[in-house]
Amino acid sequence: MTQELARLYADHVKTVCARATRALELGGFDHLLIPSGVLTYRFLDDRPYPFAVNAQFKAWLPLTQHPDCWISFTPGQKPVLVYCQPDDYWHIPPAPRVVSGSNTSTSGRSANPRTHATICRKAGGSPSSAKRTRHSPAMRRTTPIR
Repeated sequence: MTQELARLYADHVKTVCARATRALELGGFDHLLIPSGVLTYRFLDDRPYPFAVNAQFKAWLPLTQHPDCWISFTPGQKPVLVYCQPDDYWHIPPAPRVVSGSNTSTSGRSANPRTHATICRKAGGSPSSAKRTRHSPAMRRTTPIR
């Protein structure tokens, strides 16, 4: 069953990539960025409203509890997941589901920021290339989507 789901998901990603490539060609664009969405907080409170993932993000990748993530797609290349891992104690994102035979996880690493350094890199980048500014509340890591 798991192998069948992995094959079906790979076919799904190929179909979505083909549709996005066609839409980008028709619109005259080179790249597509799809956000997962952001948490919205109550007025003067630290408790967020329940997170609702962007439907376009969920159509590409079944991550429904991962705010502040992005999918970057350039025709002819694999889509890339920019996975947000907050760099603090209180905001530990849920671990991504690992689909056997696909690369939708974070390369087998824990999603817990206390167990490894979070990094921001392009494919093939190094942890030293990660930058953090006062405007970026979290570190990000990129993972190709198959």
